[in-house]
Amino acid sequence: MKYRREIDGLRAVAVLPVMLFHAGFQAFSGGFVGVDVFFVISGYLITTIILTDMERGTFSLVTFYERRTRRILPALFAVMLACLPFAWLWFLPAEMKGFSQSLIAVSTFSSNILFWKTSDYWEITGELIPLLHTWSLAVEEQYYLIFPLFLMLMWRFRKRWILTSFMFVAAISLLFAQWGAYHHPTATFYLLVTRGWELAIGASIAFYFLYGKKSMPTVLSHRVVGEAFSMIGLVLIAYAVVAFDETVPFPSLYALIPTAGTGLIIVFSSSRTLIGRCLGVRPLVWIGLISYSAYLWHQPLFAFARYRSLTTPDSLLYCFLILLSIGLAFLSWKFVERPFRNKGQISRKAVFSFAAVGSVAFAAVGLAGQVSEGWPGRIDGNLLSSIEHAQLQPPAETSCLVTGSGDETPEGSCLLVRSENTFAYLIGDSHAAAIANEMQNAFEKTNVGLIAATERGCPPVENVYVYVEDKSRCFNHNEAVYGRLAGDPAIEYIVIVARWALYMEATRFNNGEGGIEHHEILHVDMALDENQAEQPRQPYRTYLSRAYADSVRRLVALGKKVILVYPIPEAGWDVPRYIRNYHLRNPGDAYAVRTGSTSYPVFRRRNQSAYAALDSIGDYPNLLRVYPEKVFCDSHLKQRCIVQQDGRLLYRDDDHLSNTGAALVIREIMNHVDNDVSS
Repeated sequence: MKYRREIDGLRAVAVLPVMLFHAGFQAFSGGFVGVDVFFVISGYLITTIILTDMERGTFSLVTFYERRTRRILPALFAVMLACLPFAWLWFLPAEMKGFSQSLIAVSTFSSNILFWKTSDYWEITGELIPLLHTWSLAVEEQYYLIFPLFLMLMWRFRKRWILTSFMFVAAISLLFAQWGAYHHPTATFYLLVTRGWELAIGASIAFYFLYGKKSMPTVLSHRVVGEAFSMIGLVLIAYAVVAFDETVPFPSLYALIPTAGTGLIIVFSSSRTLIGRCLGVRPLVWIGLISYSAYLWHQPLFAFARYRSLTTPDSLLYCFLILLSIGLAFLSWKFVERPFRNKGQISRKAVFSFAAVGSVAFAAVGLAGQVSEGWPGRIDGNLLSSIEHAQLQPPAETSCLVTGSGDETPEGSCLLVRSENTFAYLIGDSHAAAIANEMQNAFEKTNVGLIAATERGCPPVENVYVYVEDKSRCFNHNEAVYGRLAGDPAIEYIVIVARWALYMEATRFNNGEGGIEHHEILHVDMALDENQAEQPRQPYRTYLSRAYADSVRRLVALGKKVILVYPIPEAGWDVPRYIRNYHLRNPGDAYAVRTGSTSYPVFRRRNQSAYAALDSIGDYPNLLRVYPEKVFCDSHLKQRCIVQQDGRLLYRDDDHLSNTGAALVIREIMNHVDNDVSS
């Protein structure tokens, strides 16, 4: 196979945007498409190698897997080994257990399946997983297991059908990707069945160069055509890198933009074209040569830096980490990758033995970490107890937090406390779910039953859509809940809890001190019926404020006692992780009430619109208000909102209350219930 410098340059074009995207540079918001560029390149190179050997009659499956082993595993194992001591020193047991699971998954070529089941690429939790990026290696490894066998089978029996059947399978994969990007986005992002078509583009190009190029019209070989199409290809990739972001359904038909661009460059660029010469310049070629190792190193460096930092790392640190990634990549390329690729230096037997022993060793370490629940003995006992209590996921919350597609009926609401008399009904989003367990404990001491109907990411109001996953999920859920509330006379109390400011501001929280959330943005929109369709759309906040007020007034009009819980202060940083990192630096000061506290004025500014909306409801005898800010803010510390008290953490992450924190809010809620019960 003839060496093409521009392909190595294209690898650099792929890896650099990925690194810059993961570093959080907004100008490269679509840098994740670099992985798609890699897929096309891999499909082209692997297929070219296999078909060339088949044509010569020299193809060997053992030799193919030997090449892949030499290429992939040595550098991968080096990075995994380097991650182990840092994970051991810094990770909490739950995170160490997750890291241990990833060691097993990477060793068995299934990390994409693990991360599909356990994490979201776009979430902050994903940014803290050192081996998250190995999902793309798993996709390629699974492809390597299947594709050569497919070619061998077709080569023997139906050689002329290879390309046709292959393109048919690729088209099916693309259709699955288009459908799945809108209906099952996480699975679609991670799995081979919806990524295979990208590798197929590269494979098709290999077929073209080997069998179709001579029969194509000569105009495709004209230099002007090559210049034009290779330029278009680079523009398509650049457009995707700067224009795409996490809101783009992916890998849907949108992914055709960077993958088609890559294909055009591979087909039309050469040392004679401008794009080919630009991609073939020495710096890009050098980065391309070490791009695999650079890709491997950058995510662990970023993840550990984020994890270990008390505040969100700044751009300067990320620039340093990118340079460090490139430096480590050069070292691993020179001292790990190149020696293992040298057949004269390391034999086939030694390579396969290395792969087997390394895979078993890492899987064994991972299994030990999983069985031991993340080796909790590594952590200070008092700190561990405090954090584990804060992160406890109570059964009530797990079972009552609906995560389905919105087709749940009112009968699916969760009965937490039975009663022969009256019931209280808890509605809201995950902030409501976070206090459900402590509410259950409190209501068990009264004669009032408790039902919970919470739905993550959904403001508990009528006539709104939330654009995350299925946009009708929240609408349908609230319709069912409000119907139940109106039709059940046994319900006397309605407790409403939600992260009101999140929907009103449509931004995640920044505490102004380095604690910045990086979850997806929840965009709320109005629900229009046919009669409203022609009316002018109201400003976002105006509509949502009115929806807040109208929905609560409707509940008040039912004659039930409505307990409206105002915004719970957000922390902005993951409180258990913050306290853990603070403890590593200042062990004696970690439990001070000021540690981890946030600005009360920032809270007030953040929630100004939400407060105005809730205040606009007006005063009614059966509308009772609870203000969590009076519990957490400006009471224990002047102008500060606390996140811990007496060595107990009040939050389990960056905005959800722990059981300890929830108990403080429940006490305020129960003041209204207990007074009625006692009277």
